[in-house]
Amino acid sequence: MEKHQLNQERHKNEDDYNTVSLKEFIIEKFIYIEKSIETLRITNEKCFDGLNEIRQILQDQNNIFLTRTEYEPKHEILNNKINEVQNKIGDLLPRKEFEPKYEILDVKISTISKIVYIGLGAVMVLDIFLKFIKL
Repeated sequence: MEKHQLNQERHKNEDDYNTVSLKEFIIEKFIYIEKSIETLRITNEKCFDGLNEIRQILQDQNNIFLTRTEYEPKHEILNNKINEVQNKIGDLLPRKEFEPKYEILDVKISTISKIVYIGLGAVMVLDIFLKFIKL
């Protein structure tokens, strides 16, 4: 019988050890919830910091980039200048007159180049011949 009583007392002591009052249980849960809320708050702050950085980058870009109202007049001015230059080029020398003159000049330049090469070759031959005679 004593054995049975000892076992009951042992189980009673273990139950006391494992048993928590409702108040303690609720306090532990509130502490856990408060820690979780703090962790979530820190996580949210990090996310918001990232969003604020993105907003700042977009604001910086907005300050740097041209707006459509600024771009269009400048683009129109450039288009007008391009048209003016194209009109002046067309007025200077028509292509029909330029190409035949260019071909004639090209033939003359190639002929002069050939004469210069022949002259240089003759000078080199003469130089070699003179060196050969001196030996």
